[in-house]
Amino acid sequence: MGVANGMGASPATQNLVYGLSRSADGLVMAYGGVRGAIIPGNNNQTSLSVEANLRLRYMPEWTAEQRAVADLKTRVLDFSNTTVSQATRGDKSARSMFARDNGPIVRSNDIDHLIDLQLGGSHTLSNLWPLDASVNRSLGAQIQSQIQGLPPGTRINRVTIGN
Repeated sequence: MGVANGMGASPATQNLVYGLSRSADGLVMAYGGVRGAIIPGNNNQTSLSVEANLRLRYMPEWTAEQRAVADLKTRVLDFSNTTVSQATRGDKSARSMFARDNGPIVRSNDIDHLIDLQLGGSHTLSNLWPLDASVNRSLGAQIQSQIQGLPPGTRINRVTIGN
């Protein structure tokens, strides 16, 4: 478990506890004030032997809190069974789906797909969480850039983050 309480943390997000662990049902994630989510293994299996690793980068301007949630997002992706997929969105926005069940969303947050759609994640409430907008947009763009040109079904072996 980590505590997002770094310098520059906004009052709305200070002392949020983030955690990640495995269970028999899948990956269990907890984040401040929102009930933990069980993230089942992705059943998007393929017989292709194409595999890839993703190496994400922190942005220099990110605070300790932003780095902590980027670390957590990276761990979720690394623990999950992900494959390059065609992103498919439903007719409702992630923000409206999440807000309906969880109430108001801090303005500086996006609603992120824990397992990105482009990596086989689903557009369902159980795959959504609030994530700092800068972190969400940066990591999503980095992932897109690194998987561009890989065939659908390419298995992602590892997802790491660093400077």
